[in-house]
Amino acid sequence: MPPNDETALPRSIFEIRPGLQLILGLTGYEERIRTTFVGHERGRYFLMRLPSAAANGLTGLYEYLYQGNTITVSYLHDGNIWGFPARVQSYTLRPYPLLFIDFPSRIESHNLRKETRIECLFPVQVRAGATHGQAMLLDISRNGCRLACEPGDPLARLEIGDEVELECAIFGAAGGQTLGCQVRGMQTNGGRTTLGLAFTAVPEAVGRSIDGYLRTVSGLLDAPAAPLAAS
Repeated sequence: MPPNDETALPRSIFEIRPGLQLILGLTGYEERIRTTFVGHERGRYFLMRLPSAAANGLTGLYEYLYQGNTITVSYLHDGNIWGFPARVQSYTLRPYPLLFIDFPSRIESHNLRKETRIECLFPVQVRAGATHGQAMLLDISRNGCRLACEPGDPLARLEIGDEVELECAIFGAAGGQTLGCQVRGMQTNGGRTTLGLAFTAVPEAVGRSIDGYLRTVSGLLDAPAAPLAAS
């Protein structure tokens, strides 16, 4: 691996905390592996818990953990999916199951806030001043969403620039979290009105819920959870 160049590394690599969930892709091994971050020493190693090879779907895992095999690591930080390639250094089962890999020299980011738009179909409560109603959430990203209103619904009379508040289960606890939006686009087709909304006020807890939903549905965490090896 090239010598470590910390000027190429984002702050996120030094800000992650033990317990952060990681997704591993190991060369030659078909399954993606879910585990957790333990610690690192700059320029020397990156350390994580070692999943149990006895877990369902991880048969033969240890055969691919030989020194020098390549591995990719992905994790979510501040609304971004970060990832880097590395090489396996070593692993140990005693006294604790741990996996050592090279410390990264460069990390790339996939920005959920700007790029990922997920189609969905959820009922959402909408409030716009004295106007209240229910619509269907058609898709969502970290910056906005689209809603569909039935013909004759008062929400279909909203105009571009109107401020609205949304409440939906994927934003957090039902009845406890709302999301401020502004109408940025409208389209009527076959009597149904579609509203394009931009988020204007995203509480921190709501942002985490949206990030979690985008991350899960986009497939980053679609592999079944692997129990950690017993110490």
